Amino acid sequence: VQSCAANFARVLHLSVVSGEETWQELMPSAIFEVRKLVFGTLPVDSLRAVVLSAVDDNGKIYVDGDVEVAFEKCRFRWFQLTQSLRRTRSSVLALQKRKKLASRFLVLNAYRAKGDPEPPRSDIRRMTPLLLKGNASASPSASPSSAPTG
Repeated sequence: VQSCAANFARVLHLSVVSGEETWQELMPSAIFEVRKLVFGTLPVDSLRAVVLSAVDDNGKIYVDGDVEVAFEKCRFRWFQLTQSLRRTRSSVLALQKRKKLASRFLVLNAYRAKGDPEPPRSDIRRMTPLLLKGNASASPSASPSSAPTG
């Protein structure tokens, strides 16, 4: 049992289409815009991004180093990380796909910081705690007239 719940949003997929610029140049800007959008529109404390990685027969985990750098430029850090992680280039991962490597997902995390947009205000008021007693019919708080309105 956890003592407190994490309030986060998860990005499962993010792509960019390269034109005049390469995807390595565009990806940090796209990540930054997603970060601004999520922190500006959702009442979350952190943002997690799922990154695909590959595992070879020896158990070594490979992740695209360019993707890692793009997220790190936008203040993301590894949320979970194994010590056997290897950084590689996309072309190496593409060549290794012919060997049918097992895939795995790793998570990068970014907490809300001073430079991020303020979270939206919420109209949801904090409810008063409900006291449960053994005999509900004898409890004045169990009557419908004592239910909060609004």
